[in-house]
Amino acid sequence: MSYDAIVIGLGGMGSATLHELARRGMRVMGLEKFQIAHDQGSSHGETRIIRRSYFEHPSYVPLVDRALMLWNRLEGESKSTLFHQTGLFLAGPAEGEVIAGTCRARDLFGLAIESISTADAAVRFPNLRAATDSTILFEADAGFLKVEDCVRRFIDSAVRRGAEVRSSQKIIRWEADGDGIRVLLDGESLNAARLALCCGPWSSNMLHLNLPLEVLRKPVFWFKTANPLFGLDRGCPIYGFESMGGFFYGFPSLDGHTVKIAEHTGREPVHPETVDRLADGADAARCTRFLAAHLPTVGPEFTRSSVCMYTMTRDQHFIVDRHPQFPQVALAAGFSGHGFKFAPVIAEMLANILTDDHFKGLELFSVDRPALNV
Repeated sequence: MSYDAIVIGLGGMGSATLHELARRGMRVMGLEKFQIAHDQGSSHGETRIIRRSYFEHPSYVPLVDRALMLWNRLEGESKSTLFHQTGLFLAGPAEGEVIAGTCRARDLFGLAIESISTADAAVRFPNLRAATDSTILFEADAGFLKVEDCVRRFIDSAVRRGAEVRSSQKIIRWEADGDGIRVLLDGESLNAARLALCCGPWSSNMLHLNLPLEVLRKPVFWFKTANPLFGLDRGCPIYGFESMGGFFYGFPSLDGHTVKIAEHTGREPVHPETVDRLADGADAARCTRFLAAHLPTVGPEFTRSSVCMYTMTRDQHFIVDRHPQFPQVALAAGFSGHGFKFAPVIAEMLANILTDDHFKGLELFSVDRPALNV
């Protein structure tokens, strides 16, 4: 069986790419190592933040705007609610990466991001305790995406358009086959004119490139709280604090009993095949200290945990480009812990690469950029 395109990896980026290629009328096959919407990679854990407060680099702001349009389109197609607007509360030192970077993006694009005094914040958000010398910003339009639901809706919509999907697949390798490609599975091979690689933490083994990608283990926790002000129905925002030499973030309570808390910063390099997927009290120690300082009515007991993986590039910007050796192959990797919100935009880029021989992507995401030189 031959296809117009095969997509390897059906997490956030791969499921969106499968959907986008099917929307364009291509005969497409999606292959997934695990089950759809699994918890073994980087696209799980209930929620992902979507924000214009882009402290990482202001170039992402227009991509957020496009992503919001595309998420809205998927909601319409799937007749489901995927985006929940809650607002985003950010606190930290004025000169810190988060606040300074957010202000830079705000000023460049004229974003509706409000500055709040610590006194006003204490009244408006009494469950969130910022240091007295903090700078506090609030983005009312920010919110979160239901991550597993997003993946499932992309897959469902792609299948309705004729895409084929295989989960629990052992993918041996892929190779060029003239102007096309061949994917070798366990006991079978598939042929296609084009290939999209969206392999997440397994990218280093699948790209056929020597790229400096590092996989980090990221524990996430759901801590107990009896404070009703954390309720989604009480207008609790997403919140992020640059504190204790790191950046910590959390969500409103979705169940009325717990809040999801994690540290975005910190480094624990791992291999995706041997990563410890059980998080314990030692893993939670920095989060519990963060809670004591900034969310005193939460924790320190957590009821459940999850382990995610970040695939990091040296400059923490994405790789979305044509394969430098095989022009019929598009690749997406290195989303460095802030990529999921862009899944439908990345899918458009990959689809453009596969359907337009002259398409040139963003230099920021180039596979040949100096920061990736080994």
